[in-house]
Amino acid sequence: MNVDFSRVDAIDGDDLTESDLAYWQSRSRVWAPLTANEIACFLSHRKSWQLVVERGEHWAFICEDDIHVCEAFEQFVRTPTWLPEKADIVKAETVLERVELDRNPTSDKLNHALRKLNSEHLGAAAYFVSLDACKRLLQLTDEICEPVDCLLFSSRAPIMCQLEVYQIDPALCIQDRFLAREGQGLGLVSQIPLTRFDKVAPVGFNQWASKLWLEAKRPLRQFAGLVRRKALTAIGRSVFKVVPIHLAQRQE
Repeated sequence: MNVDFSRVDAIDGDDLTESDLAYWQSRSRVWAPLTANEIACFLSHRKSWQLVVERGEHWAFICEDDIHVCEAFEQFVRTPTWLPEKADIVKAETVLERVELDRNPTSDKLNHALRKLNSEHLGAAAYFVSLDACKRLLQLTDEICEPVDCLLFSSRAPIMCQLEVYQIDPALCIQDRFLAREGQGLGLVSQIPLTRFDKVAPVGFNQWASKLWLEAKRPLRQFAGLVRRKALTAIGRSVFKVVPIHLAQRQE
């Protein structure tokens, strides 16, 4: 597509020392200790945010190297004027799951709607991010380390609550592993396991208690969210649209 880009050398999980792992694992609130590759992925995205700040780019498109893009992708990265000023992050990918979006789109460009993301939509393989958001993310992640997609796109993460996050619908990109399920991918394999519970390390009582409380609250939050949606629907004032995010026609 003749789109200019800068390749950012990723952090290798095998290069992280035991001290590095301990430092970042202590800054995580997930149930199981983060793996070296999860921390490396987090640090690689953080390295990209730092590059955006150093260059002073008003907006940047950050992606991992195993994505497939749609035919309209080029026009979106060449004409950033469609990005709303109030947005911090615009998620450009899909993982083929249902998510909750604002019913009314903020804008509509080339038959792609832009809507506020109101629910969890994991995956951090492709997103537009503002300069201001990169500065804030760097500051916030001085003391927080989580799987980067949870950090950015989980409604339970404190950071997402501080950002204005939007979704392009239909999506512009998809990771290879999701196409592989349909027999269309290239067979690229991630070094990050599908589960983080394969390695369990001992933790201090306070950290254990904090994580236990976080897990205990999860069903309560889910129940509260269900009640909220049912109530809004019942009185005819629902402002949300729960839809599967499809991928636009792919560039071959």
